[in-house]
Amino acid sequence: MSGTTTVPEESDTEWTQEDTQELLAAMKTIAARQKHIKGTYLKALKHVDWKEVAFDPFTPEACKNKWGDILQKLQKIRTLAEILVEAEDVISNPLMNTKIHPDHPKRPTPPNAIFCEENWVSYHNKYPDIGRPTLFRRLANKYQALPDEEKAQYEKKFNLATVEYKKKKEEFKKQYESRPNKKRKKLSDDSTDQMQEEEQTEDAICMPPKPPFNGYNIFCKEQPMTGLPNTAYTSVWAQRWSNLTDRERERYTFRCKQMKREYAVKLNEYLKTFDQEEQQKILKANGIKTPKIHPDHPKRPIPPNAIFCEENWVRYHNMHQDISQRKLFRRLDNKYQALPDEEKAQYEEKFNLATVEYKKKKEEFKKQRESRPNKKRKKLSDDSTDQMQEEEQTEDAICMPPKPPFNGYNIFCKEQPMTGLPNTAYTSVWAQRWSNLTDRERERYTFRCKQMKREYAVKLNEYLKTFDQEEQQKILKANGIKTPKRDVKTKKVPKKIPGEPKKPINANIIFCKKQMVLFKETFPNSRERFAKANQMWRKLSYEDKNCFIQEVNENMKGYSMQLQKWFKTLSRAQQESYRTSNPSKLKYLAENCTKEPFANRTSDSEDEIFEDCNSEQEWKMFDFEEDEEEEEEDDENITFEMF
Repeated sequence: MSGTTTVPEESDTEWTQEDTQELLAAMKTIAARQKHIKGTYLKALKHVDWKEVAFDPFTPEACKNKWGDILQKLQKIRTLAEILVEAEDVISNPLMNTKIHPDHPKRPTPPNAIFCEENWVSYHNKYPDIGRPTLFRRLANKYQALPDEEKAQYEKKFNLATVEYKKKKEEFKKQYESRPNKKRKKLSDDSTDQMQEEEQTEDAICMPPKPPFNGYNIFCKEQPMTGLPNTAYTSVWAQRWSNLTDRERERYTFRCKQMKREYAVKLNEYLKTFDQEEQQKILKANGIKTPKIHPDHPKRPIPPNAIFCEENWVRYHNMHQDISQRKLFRRLDNKYQALPDEEKAQYEEKFNLATVEYKKKKEEFKKQRESRPNKKRKKLSDDSTDQMQEEEQTEDAICMPPKPPFNGYNIFCKEQPMTGLPNTAYTSVWAQRWSNLTDRERERYTFRCKQMKREYAVKLNEYLKTFDQEEQQKILKANGIKTPKRDVKTKKVPKKIPGEPKKPINANIIFCKKQMVLFKETFPNSRERFAKANQMWRKLSYEDKNCFIQEVNENMKGYSMQLQKWFKTLSRAQQESYRTSNPSKLKYLAENCTKEPFANRTSDSEDEIFEDCNSEQEWKMFDFEEDEEEEEEDDENITFEMF
């Protein structure tokens, strides 16, 4: 609905809610009489007689203006979601919006229409410029002017057609009433049981009827829709559902869950009468998915806060009947959090006892399932990481080592105690606790993760040695392990030639060495001393760092002179080999390098001098006898050999 609306005028009499409802009722009465008017909302609105709608103390103009005011608050265009809901109904049931069945016999045309059909062609050729409605009106008037003898001929044809129509109609009724096993369109508001019986197929006659998908489906099936067109069902259901309180909606949801539990029990009893292969056929034919949880698997114990809520639920539910189930649970959970530690300990003890009992039953269940070695077991529950990994492995990979965590954060999350917290809060709590850790504590988790990955690589190599190369590829592919690239390029460290001068250290290393001597008594741990000194280096200004840069420049001048002098003592072959293996040192062998080796360096090119010592590898440089070039760290790259 769209269009211009009149601006409401101010009136001395105010509109109450009862007055507005009376206005809408009067307009509904007018709209019911306008069903013959086909077209848009604007066309129908033009035919509304506001004098009939008006009532005391409001004038017709006031009623029209009030409707314009209401219309401004309404949604005038349907959304895509609303159109899609109707489209699904039309596609799933093509006959939903058709009042007449396609096979239903057609009613006979009346006598005047028979006369018009017989004379239509001749009159249309005689008056080609006249429109169809005008031409039909002329033929109807001509029929009315015929004498009774001529009219009797057309009435006789109509009576014969009527007799034939009644015969076909009786045959149609007999034909479609003799189909009890086929799905029939919902023609009236029957009970839920009758609808479910009609949905069952012949193969599932003895199967329990499927439960509703959710509480909303139960609500819709129980709603009386007498007197409403089929096209209005969806919108009426949605409106009535939105008018319910949270507590009323939860009752429908609870009923749905209860019906699903009863359905699962009855379905298991029914399936027990067939072998496994027949069960799979029945489930597939009726579109029933296999349940993920084994019926004999022990149930996990509920946490302490849930035990507290269960014990106090009935009492609080009777005290606060107007509060929804979700809000009531939240109140009880807050009340549990406010309990003193002594009272909390009682519920934690109950939880611990239940956990011990759960583990015993779980071990018995595992032994029972492990007595079938030739069958693959399905993942039944969200247990510990080791059990999940063992259940995911295939028969070929039973002895494979469990995969390590992806990073240090995963180790941290698995070790966190989450007792008393809801599952939905785990992610946010882990992130908050991780952000509260220091950098040093996070590095420990990262180091542990790298160590576990190295151990995993060693164990995996030992396991793969027992298979040939083709079998190894199958195992790796089945377990989703990517084959490492064998041509991993690592930084080659050139061998030092005896007598080669040692390259000076950079500016921040000089600074950190001096500061670590001063911090020896304050920080006994050498790593902490280095971290403190490196932090101070970062905070220094460029002017303060410049003195250390000058010292590095002087050291580089001396190093360049020593390197050139030593290089001249080598043979021609050794010199060529040294140039090839040490391209980064060619700049120190140039003749003009000894004059101003760093004279033309820009501030951007001083990264080598200002480079922060923030890695463990650089920290080891304080042994003062490090190599000139360092190997690239490969802790992240876990490799294993193929045999």
